[in-house]
Amino acid sequence: MQAARVCFCVMVIGVMAAAGSYVLAADHEDFANCVDVFSSWPLAYETSAYELAPVWRQPQRAWQPEELLRELRRRVSWEKSRQELQVYYYRIGYTIAFPLPVDKRPDPAGFPAGIPEITYPWLTWLSWELDERWRILLAGCELLADDEAKAILQKELGNLAWENYRGDGNAVGLPTGHFAGVLALTLSKENLWDESTRAGMEQAARKLLEEDIAPWFEKNWAEPKPITSPRLHNYVLILFRAAQLARVLKHPMTSSLEARAEDVFRAWCQARKAPVYHSEGTAYDGYLLDAVTEWIEGLPAEKHRELVDFGQAPLVDFCRQAIALCLPGRVDLQAPLGDVEPEMAFWATVLARLARWYDIPEACWLLKFFPPSRFRAEALRQLVYHSESFGRDFPAPSGGAREQMASVSLRTGFWPSDCLVAVGLPRCQMGHLHPDAGQVVIGWQGRFWVTDPGYQQYRRGEERVYTLGPRSHNLPVVGGVAASKLAGQLLELGEGADELRAAVDITPAYSGLGSEGRIVRTIVLRGKGPSYTVTVSDHFKDFAPGTEVIYHWLGGAYLAWAFREGWARLSDGKHSLWIACGQAPIMARHLDRHPGSRGPLTLAVPLKIEDSSTTITWSFHLVPGPSWTPPK
Repeated sequence: MQAARVCFCVMVIGVMAAAGSYVLAADHEDFANCVDVFSSWPLAYETSAYELAPVWRQPQRAWQPEELLRELRRRVSWEKSRQELQVYYYRIGYTIAFPLPVDKRPDPAGFPAGIPEITYPWLTWLSWELDERWRILLAGCELLADDEAKAILQKELGNLAWENYRGDGNAVGLPTGHFAGVLALTLSKENLWDESTRAGMEQAARKLLEEDIAPWFEKNWAEPKPITSPRLHNYVLILFRAAQLARVLKHPMTSSLEARAEDVFRAWCQARKAPVYHSEGTAYDGYLLDAVTEWIEGLPAEKHRELVDFGQAPLVDFCRQAIALCLPGRVDLQAPLGDVEPEMAFWATVLARLARWYDIPEACWLLKFFPPSRFRAEALRQLVYHSESFGRDFPAPSGGAREQMASVSLRTGFWPSDCLVAVGLPRCQMGHLHPDAGQVVIGWQGRFWVTDPGYQQYRRGEERVYTLGPRSHNLPVVGGVAASKLAGQLLELGEGADELRAAVDITPAYSGLGSEGRIVRTIVLRGKGPSYTVTVSDHFKDFAPGTEVIYHWLGGAYLAWAFREGWARLSDGKHSLWIACGQAPIMARHLDRHPGSRGPLTLAVPLKIEDSSTTITWSFHLVPGPSWTPPK
């Protein structure tokens, strides 16, 4: 019967997603019963899968504290019932099963062939799943007094006898950091464990520190080399998790690990300033800061206060970055600029800590409207444990024109009827950013209507070419030259009467345009709702007349296309987006599906630069209702 309900659920989800439905059929018994299953179900690796999932596509509302407890109980119950660990390698679409408990390091021969140019991180995804499982079971012990969850956790962590705790390729990696972090957290709960369980966990922890971390630390961090932006990528979380574990164990390595972790944190704070603008985007910034903030939270009181004060400006700025880029009507989804993966909601865990540290009402508001089933385990545990901090009502954040580390946002508000225009602005050389300075993404009514894949495929081939290339970004391809560099310059950011405006010099994103050519993109959002107009104007200066310019605009997957009187139309059955170009009519023949696309269709329109000073303008009109008459 349960299998039949799951099949029914998947069938309904597919039909409703294809129709762009807004309705959760909660009155249907089978559908309602499958919601718990669906909340843990892996979705397609494409932003629209999360936008359209019926279990989350409901009217935006604040949760009540009892809903968090109900969600925690649901997850604890699910973890207790699992007979095997199924790991969804969402980037490449593999699901691999492991017998529980995973008390030994898996044999590499049990993994499929990897990707030729990299050592595929099979153990990283496994460690994420184990980390999540163990933190949920810990929350069951600590917050629900669940003896069965405690017994399972004692069995799995008390007998964690891996050959080593390194990542793929037998090198210290992200799995090392995740094992260190979860061992540190569980060992810090001294009153929960019997003597033999704690001894087993301590044995694993010492082995991890002495055999894995010690040589890695000596090689990578013992020397006081300058800590520049390229060294601050998310893998540095290993250092913070190791320091956290050494501290709990009172290990001799503690002082050196803690000192170096503090150096890295201070360097990260400095790198967030101009002109470096260090960032890997919200998803991967959040992934690193989840480890950093948990490390800070466990420091002695005086050092904790010192670093909380030192990091206030960049950490609060990170909160505002995440808030500014969330989708109106779906605050759990970030604008898909660079590698922004819905699966990686670590940033919300960071907000759950920082909202308390710095009393940030807008972060508290966002967390209150974040779907409970979308929280990662630690965020859920934090919110339940500190429920008094989130119990009251908070005002919704204000809209406006805002600058982030690697983006700009123009926003009217946070409700479904509001509009967000997110603009790419990468200014540092980090791998999870894309060469997309000036890339425009439009969010409205709980969907991204003008979009971006939001990820990069690892494997060579059409999909990787697509996710990083010009066909997935709406920067102009000029004379066959596409944007290829992580660079751009913000020239203007302002607000006026019913108008939000940004101007970006996107010329630095290109290589090979010629010494004189310059392109400035100006984006304007007008309106207070229910209708909005977005104009994107590209001014080309000092290019040869007749130079071809090609634009590629991606429409959200499962939105329907039509063409009327030189306009393109996108609709979900209840709302419409009309697209026009000031220089030429848009025709049905311009619509294409790149072979590497997982869903979005591409509007590819070729144009010409008319003279040495030409402006090409695109207009996007968002209107309620299934309008079939183009705007005047």
